[in-house]
Amino acid sequence: MRKFLNVLKESFKAIARVIVSFFIFKYCKIVYKAKIIGKENIPKEGALIFCGNHRTYLDPPLIVVTASRRVRFIAKEELKSNFLFAFLCFIYDGIYVKRDSKDIGPMKEAIKTLKNRRMYRNISRRN
Repeated sequence: MRKFLNVLKESFKAIARVIVSFFIFKYCKIVYKAKIIGKENIPKEGALIFCGNHRTYLDPPLIVVTASRRVRFIAKEELKSNFLFAFLCFIYDGIYVKRDSKDIGPMKEAIKTLKNRRMYRNISRRN
């Protein structure tokens, strides 16, 4: 039963990612006239760290939807209180960090994600 619920949760997240990614991308293209430059330089496989400059709150979601690969992001724990950001963190498997804390759990989770090559295979492939 637990395995079934986990599969159901991951299926929901996958469907939500596709729908939310579409709307975020279209919103940024229409409202902000976002232009994606250098996308061909992003490797399709392997561990990779994106470092956004955080000019707006849209930076992490825009990086996630334009990367053409599965991406996780690190977010400050205060964003849990905002429904929209909490939902985005849930469907994109975000990692929460307590700022000004000595908790190394989020760093361990990030390293584990980088070592987990299955997560970073090309989205169009099915394993």
